[in-house]
Amino acid sequence: MTAKTEDAFKRAFAKNLWRELNARGWNQAELIRRAAPHFKLTRANISAYCSGTKVPGPARLKAIAKAFGIDPDDLLPAHKSSLKILSPVQVYDVGDGNARLQIDTVAPWPVAAEVVSLLKQDPGATNIMNPKGANDEGTDKRAGGGSVRGDHKNRPKMGSRGRS
Repeated sequence: MTAKTEDAFKRAFAKNLWRELNARGWNQAELIRRAAPHFKLTRANISAYCSGTKVPGPARLKAIAKAFGIDPDDLLPAHKSSLKILSPVQVYDVGDGNARLQIDTVAPWPVAAEVVSLLKQDPGATNIMNPKGANDEGTDKRAGGGSVRGDHKNRPKMGSRGRS
């Protein structure tokens, strides 16, 4: 998909989203509230979709459609041959034999852990566990990195009670 086609797709999606909001007399906050039982959406998500700068991934698209009580296809532009943009996995060539991966999907923890493990096998990879190629120190354990922010190295030792 060319950048021009992708931009047109995003704008068309935004137009359809606004059509559904206006038909119900809803604002963006109301859509977020009604979609909440299906998927947590943020103001930033909905703002980006309404402005035509982003298109939701499959899970968010389904949540928005459920909130409206419509089929997800009703929100998509009429020219559906460009649906690659809605794929939960996108791969972009960044040159030098590298690719940028964007994954927007719900997976069982063992699968997610395996993906993280594979990404960590390449020490030069820039990813969620190792942003900007930094070492693991100071990263959050939830993302699979090293120690939690506010590292224990600077804390006083317990049990000394000031005795020599």
